[in-house]
Amino acid sequence: MQDAIATTELFAEEPGQPRRSVVLAVGTPRRDGAGDRWSCRVKLSAGRVDLRAEGGDSLEALAAGLAALGERLEALRAAGWRLRAASRGDAEPDLRRLGLAAGADPAPLLDGPDAFRRAVETRDLEAMTAAFAEDAVLHSPVTHRPFEGRPAIRGLLAILLEVFRDFRYTDELRAPDGTRALVFRARVRDRDLEGLDLLRFDDAGRIRDFTVMVRPRSALEALLGEVGSRLAEASAGGDGG
Repeated sequence: MQDAIATTELFAEEPGQPRRSVVLAVGTPRRDGAGDRWSCRVKLSAGRVDLRAEGGDSLEALAAGLAALGERLEALRAAGWRLRAASRGDAEPDLRRLGLAAGADPAPLLDGPDAFRRAVETRDLEAMTAAFAEDAVLHSPVTHRPFEGRPAIRGLLAILLEVFRDFRYTDELRAPDGTRALVFRARVRDRDLEGLDLLRFDDAGRIRDFTVMVRPRSALEALLGEVGSRLAEASAGGDGG
């Protein structure tokens, strides 16, 4: 699965058959078209399970997908299959740790340095915001002062989702210290632009420092016009409340 955010290998022994490898894969939750529903594709090589689970948001869809996989694994066990963790010899797999047990928290699968890119590509504002540390700082080319803290950053991200059209990441560069550079292309008004997101992370894998750079100048000016006016409206609305 090309868009998998998590894969796990288990060993399974079907009654009367030799041990074989079983691979579980969980795809990136995606919004279904222009609607409000999200779906998450999950696969299990045993039984050729390939299905899509739905939810009201990305986390709900992910939880539904994990629950569906957990049900398939429990069905295999009920049929007499023996499951073993591939990384720990004959140990039983901990389905709760894998997020596959009833009531398990699926959020850890969305954490880490890859979380922001996945959230951007699915246009999930809440997941984008959650990828930042509480005291993160975002340096934008449209303002002199940085955006500090999750609430301020969320406000800017919401505006950028409105302003950018045809946004897509085209390249990703990784430094030995964990810093990442995401190269993107998009359109603002009638201008094509190219930019770079520079991400630095804290020890928990959340973004602590984020810098955005954009070229050419004509595209930057168009971006400034669109974002600047919306920031002013948001500021005026906040002052009036």
